[in-house]
Amino acid sequence: MSIIRSKQWTRILFIIIPYFLTIGIFQLIAATILNLDYRTYENEFHTSTQICVLNFAACLGTFFIVYILIKFRYKENFKEIGFQYFSLKDIFLGLILGFIIMLFGFLILIFLNQIKISPNIFKTSDLLLSFFSFVFVAFSEEIFIRGYILGNLLKCMNKYTALGISAVIFALMHAANPDMDLMSYINLFLAGLLLGAAYLHTKNLWFPIALHFSWNFFQGTIFGFNVSGNNGYSLIHQERFANNIINGGLFGFEGSIIAIIFQIISIPMIYYYYKKNNAPKDLIPQTL
Repeated sequence: MSIIRSKQWTRILFIIIPYFLTIGIFQLIAATILNLDYRTYENEFHTSTQICVLNFAACLGTFFIVYILIKFRYKENFKEIGFQYFSLKDIFLGLILGFIIMLFGFLILIFLNQIKISPNIFKTSDLLLSFFSFVFVAFSEEIFIRGYILGNLLKCMNKYTALGISAVIFALMHAANPDMDLMSYINLFLAGLLLGAAYLHTKNLWFPIALHFSWNFFQGTIFGFNVSGNNGYSLIHQERFANNIINGGLFGFEGSIIAIIFQIISIPMIYYYYKKNNAPKDLIPQTL
């Protein structure tokens, strides 16, 4: 057992530096193509096209490093990180849950007179670019954190400890995001638990990918919140009367106490739902 534990921990530690180097190289290439100054582009305002390309580069880099390690170093099947089967049910549930949380959070903040809204200019191109941008983010972070990190942790320790550690890593991954504070870390840690709760039972990534996408897309593109401190195109222009822990301030809804409450309610619901229904019937063979 100790040999297995050592092996899984080695896999996790071994990927950290290569992962960030690979992502950095891929995004540097993207920044060069976009004619962005690599020394300052992280602190500059980006267009929807630039954001989408940079997120695509990060997603491509994630696929590349994780696939290379699993396929050629460890001689294993890449599908086993969470793509053994395709589940429409998981995708639908993830999309709906993200939408419901953001919709009710948005309505509660309006009711509490925390935000005021106005319609924004509808831009089909920006809407589509934002859609794909958050798809890339969801695949990238879920493959790395839930598929690779949590997947390996589950092989060497108690599943709840594994989930907690992966959630801590997920929160720390966002440490460089703008306007991070204690509430942001708490929310991101809980998000890590929520996104990983189903994976404990299914070892399948389609639910967390769908939820991750839905959470970000409806939060930012539809309802106008900043997403983990980052601003982008949105259908609704939103203004806060004051920045506080109720509305999340500059970090966005993920910095609010309302998001904490919704996640505390959702985590056990998702965990017990998948504990009871951990043998999906709508399985379609998946080849990646």
